Amino acid sequence: MSFNFDVLLAMFFAGTSIALYVHTLGFPEVSAYFPQRILIFILVLSVLWGIESWRKKEGASVSLSIKPVIIFVLSAIYLAIIPRLGYVVSTFIYTSASMAVLGVRRITTIAAISVGASAVIFILFAYVLGVPLPRFPFSL
Repeated sequence: MSFNFDVLLAMFFAGTSIALYVHTLGFPEVSAYFPQRILIFILVLSVLWGIESWRKKEGASVSLSIKPVIIFVLSAIYLAIIPRLGYVVSTFIYTSASMAVLGVRRITTIAAISVGASAVIFILFAYVLGVPLPRFPFSL
């Protein structure tokens, strides 16, 4: 029996997507909508990837990069810490860590983009769209 790492990885992503989807069921309905849609999308892509990998010819060359796995794990951690730390702090941490994993080395670039992305998305959702986002537990 041959070992197909891609099939195993696709199963891991599918299982993690399902587990995270179940976790989002505890979120307020409005706040859960976007993460749930993203997780469904990841689940569908994982299943398609698993099917394609299962059918792949034996001995086909496979290039493996750990970066997508790390980003996926960071995304799972991000979803888990949003209710505890709030949107702004969690997004800053997630964006900073993701940029570091993807190779951005200048601290000023990481800080500027992380702060900017957190602020713009927060303002867009909280004030323009009127969608409540999880806030820092100690905020007023």
